[in-house]
Amino acid sequence: MKINLHDWIATGVNGEHWAIADDVFKKTYAELPVIPKSWADTIEEYKTNHYRLGKIFTDALILNYDEQELIARAWLDGYVVEKEHD
Repeated sequence: MKINLHDWIATGVNGEHWAIADDVFKKTYAELPVIPKSWADTIEEYKTNHYRLGKIFTDALILNYDEQELIARAWLDGYVVEKEHD
């Protein structure tokens, strides 16, 4: 595999690796969602207890579609925890 400076190294589900050019990577992959720590804690708790994603919406009564989408992306793709304000 040829790797150039600034390339990204992707890892597949079976451990395979490949290089992705930086410009292609930035066009293809979105930044991770930024979520409050309380949601990050909830996601981790639900995953630890082997709950399904849908349960988080039922239990928390998230009715706003945009918030549901944000939490679903965070659950599936990973997330960055929002910085706390001093």
